[in-house]
Amino acid sequence: MMVLKVKNFCEREKRNNAPLIPLRCVQARVAAITGVSEKTVSKITKEGEVAASTSTKVSTPRKSGPRPKKIIIEVGDDSDTSDDEDDEEDEVDDDLSGISPLDEHFLIDHNYNKKY
Repeated sequence: MMVLKVKNFCEREKRNNAPLIPLRCVQARVAAITGVSEKTVSKITKEGEVAASTSTKVSTPRKSGPRPKKIIIEVGDDSDTSDDEDDEEDEVDDDLSGISPLDEHFLIDHNYNKKY
């Protein structure tokens, strides 16, 4: 984390009772304090100067993180494996077949049973 790098550098200078890198070497100090290369400091400085002169914002890369995994849930199949005596229990909306009665109420209450 950038803040910790800056803090650690400042603490090292405090223990040394003097700057670790001469104050006249601004770019080298910034690179050492932030933990990035002098080339990166130079590029960011130039981008900042251009942005300031054109009244635009400096764009920074966004953090790329793990994407949520897509989960496919199979609800059931349309095959009828029950006896003819159980026909009353099998009369369920086609899009809700294979879902227990508790799940069916949840889906209805939350409008998850819509066909798109």
